[in-house]
Amino acid sequence: MGVGLNSFAQETGKKNDPEKPVTIDSFDVVRDYKPILADAVKIRRSPDMTNKREYQPKLSYNNILDKKLDINTGLKQLNVQEIPFAQPFEHSSNYVKFGIGNYNSILGEAYLASEQFENTRFGLFAKHLSQKGNIDGQKFSTQDIGIFGRRVLDAVTVKGTIGYNRYGTNFYGQTFDQSGTTLLNTTPDKQTFTDIYLNGELSSNVDPKNEQALSYSAKVDGYLFKDAYKAKENSIALSGI
Repeated sequence: MGVGLNSFAQETGKKNDPEKPVTIDSFDVVRDYKPILADAVKIRRSPDMTNKREYQPKLSYNNILDKKLDINTGLKQLNVQEIPFAQPFEHSSNYVKFGIGNYNSILGEAYLASEQFENTRFGLFAKHLSQKGNIDGQKFSTQDIGIFGRRVLDAVTVKGTIGYNRYGTNFYGQTFDQSGTTLLNTTPDKQTFTDIYLNGELSSNVDPKNEQALSYSAKVDGYLFKDAYKAKENSIALSGI
């Protein structure tokens, strides 16, 4: 007698919900970087971007108020004020001085110039200095007087100076004879050196509109020198570029 049992089963497929979207899950695996021999060149050329700080201090702040400091006192709109009219100060180079000192020194000096014109300037100067010692004939004096001028024209500039110099002294000295009692130089001789000089110059002005313009200059210097013993010397020189 035998009994046989047969059973059959069928798995039905899972139905997809059309309203539920299909998603793809991804996972990132992060692991420590362990360079290999082939990465040696990259490591040598690339800087180390890690910021390693061995010691991290603990910072604490006390007595700090978390409050906004609002200061609005003294703030107001500035009003424009007109500057009062003031006449510009005119600078002048004119001066006169006088002085005295030891050894009977006397000093006088003056310088006067006209600065009213923009392209013209002229004036004069004078100076005197004298001294006298205790020895007979121990003295000297010097004087210097001159006039000058300058005129700027459109193409050239002209300037010049004419002056007079004088220097006076004595040939003094305590010269005795062989006995040492008789003074030989009892009347010191006077000596005077005079010099009259002049110089003038004419030079071209720079033309900013013509860089290829010719630049030139001409100058003259001369003097006449003599002393109290009829010795004379004179000279004149011309130069130009």
